[in-house]
Amino acid sequence: MAIYRAHAPIGLDPLASADRTCFVRDGFSFWALVLGPLWLLGHRLWLALGVWLVGAAIVAAAISAGLLSENAAPALFILSAFYLGCEGRNLFSAALERSGAPLADVAAGADRTSAEHAFFARREERPNAPASTPAPAARAAAPAPSQTIIGLFPEAGG
Repeated sequence: MAIYRAHAPIGLDPLASADRTCFVRDGFSFWALVLGPLWLLGHRLWLALGVWLVGAAIVAAAISAGLLSENAAPALFILSAFYLGCEGRNLFSAALERSGAPLADVAAGADRTSAEHAFFARREERPNAPASTPAPAARAAAPAPSQTIIGLFPEAGG
């Protein structure tokens, strides 16, 4: 069973904006491993693609200047491909959050369709659920130094 992260636009009900809800599967991405820069380009991850290209240019410049051996290039490419395979979907999820579609929920299913059904079925059960998480309550003022509680004791000095 696969785990999917559901990203919904801010301020919109996920049921009303079902076509704009994006599901990102958690886990390793084989295509990001094999076709790293093309995978980044296909998912419009411009920042990550720019970092990858700058890194590739630095490695090429270091090899041409004689600072790295020519055997370092394949090893560094394999490391970058492995990193993209492991973290590519997290990069995509972070890009969705930056673009205004934060994490709305997590759904599990045998495939994406069943995860979508599970996500929207939960949303139908609680129609008044907020589209995004509410802000945390304001913190209480810190106690005076003489009343500071240390550890898990319920009262000071205990």
